[in-house]
Amino acid sequence: MNELIKVFEELKNSKDEDELLDCCYNIKKILTSKINNYTFLVSKEIEPYLKIALSGEVHTEVAIVTIKMLAMAIKKDPEMTIQHFNECGILQLVFKQITSNSISISQSVIDLFTTIISNKNYNKCILLNSDTNTDWFNETFKKLVLEYSLPNANKIIFFRILVIGSLLLNLNLNLEESITANSNLGIGVPQIETIKPNSSIGKNSIDSTIITSKTKAISKEEEVYNEQVFKKYREPFITTLVSAFNDSSDDQITQMNILEIIEESCKYTVALESIVNAGMIKSLYEILKKTTVNEDDDSLSSASPVLNKIISFLANVSQLSNEKTEMLFFDQKDNESLGRKFIEIFKYHLDHSENNLSRKLKMTILASVGIIGINSKGLDLIIRDQAFIKSYTEFFLSNDQDTIVTSYNSFSIMLKPNDKIYLVSDKLYQIYQSLPDGLLMSKISKNYNSPIEEIKMSSFSLIQALCVHSWGASEVIKIPGFFEYLMNRQNESTKLGKEWKYCIVQTLVNQHKDLFTSNAEWRDRYHQMESYIKKGIHFIPYESITKVENEFQG
Repeated sequence: MNELIKVFEELKNSKDEDELLDCCYNIKKILTSKINNYTFLVSKEIEPYLKIALSGEVHTEVAIVTIKMLAMAIKKDPEMTIQHFNECGILQLVFKQITSNSISISQSVIDLFTTIISNKNYNKCILLNSDTNTDWFNETFKKLVLEYSLPNANKIIFFRILVIGSLLLNLNLNLEESITANSNLGIGVPQIETIKPNSSIGKNSIDSTIITSKTKAISKEEEVYNEQVFKKYREPFITTLVSAFNDSSDDQITQMNILEIIEESCKYTVALESIVNAGMIKSLYEILKKTTVNEDDDSLSSASPVLNKIISFLANVSQLSNEKTEMLFFDQKDNESLGRKFIEIFKYHLDHSENNLSRKLKMTILASVGIIGINSKGLDLIIRDQAFIKSYTEFFLSNDQDTIVTSYNSFSIMLKPNDKIYLVSDKLYQIYQSLPDGLLMSKISKNYNSPIEEIKMSSFSLIQALCVHSWGASEVIKIPGFFEYLMNRQNESTKLGKEWKYCIVQTLVNQHKDLFTSNAEWRDRYHQMESYIKKGIHFIPYESITKVENEFQG
């Protein structure tokens, strides 16, 4: 303690930058040597020096060292430190530093309050303070949100406030909602290109790397806490976000940051309700609607990143549940649903994909349709417009590599719904039937043999997804030469290719034994597939081993 106070005195009396930096180095050294003992930081003797260091009138390095020192103390012993630093006004001084011109200082503040907000056991005195005279955090947060959300405010500081607001909104409010969100929510639509084989037939085969976080059971007490925090800070934060989004039509970065935060919070029904009630979804519709009126507008074309983000936002929120699809796309106050209007916009751009702006939106729209259709309510929205289905499925027949990959993966996702297969299979068949008989299978039969890896794997993905459904499996097994291709262990050298073939065989065997009972030839094929599964994914036939050995010896 005495050693630290001595260094703080030297720091206070430093006359040049070298002396100051030396003092900061010594403080770090002392703190590191006493990393397991933070008792001295909550003493009355140290308090004045901490307040001087956080006054905003000291060297940047002094403030950074002090904030990091406090953060270490809070992480190590939150029970002892959080309430003390709150009661003596230290944390209030720290929070004000979020508006600092120094990025390093502001990031240190964010790191410290991230630790506090995530500590549900000891942060109630700060986040859930009911005394209006001492509820400084709530008042300061709201004031900063309103001040820096104004059109001419410093957007860098606004983004920092958004980080804090996002932390307050995105708590696990409800275990059931958390499970749904964590198992289905992708960060962005383009990530459907990471589809890989999945042995869990009938489930979404999106790669596990895009799952936001692991599901964790929470207690009733935590649920109550989370609800209290969310309700307290939801307003005016969400309303302000919507207002700031609408006021930032010339600021794509701000709009995309706001959409990212809102998308994350939409996994909670109460948040989505607030967002809908604040008019956010109608605002998004009005923005997209402009793209169908004057595509040649240069400002619209330059705004394509935001437009794509809006489309992916709609898809990612819609896929969370049927309830959220309804909240998002069906406006109960109007006779005409917003959902149908969004579909009309999607159709326009798919039909005009040769135009400059539509070309930039095409891939995201194709990908988003598959994600929206993963729930039965979203699927109903899609199939009610036969003209739109035709516009969508015609891209399955494309010769463009990116279009093939995106459209195949999109339909693959839709074919593995969140709802029971038997509830939606007939509806999905309507989409498949929108193309002339046999045309898609003919196209797939060429693409699964493509030398281009992305096309080959997306074809496998679509074949396996079709096999989930009885009508799809009956179409797949009729592809000339495909069964022989599946059974041949030597025609795929890549690990992923072998896994896809195995997954397709496994789907056929596990789901559709009845398809192979009509005659002796088909029963024999079924037994071959059973044997294929028993031998595993990477089984190497004996004759192949012998051939390799002979070539090596020769």
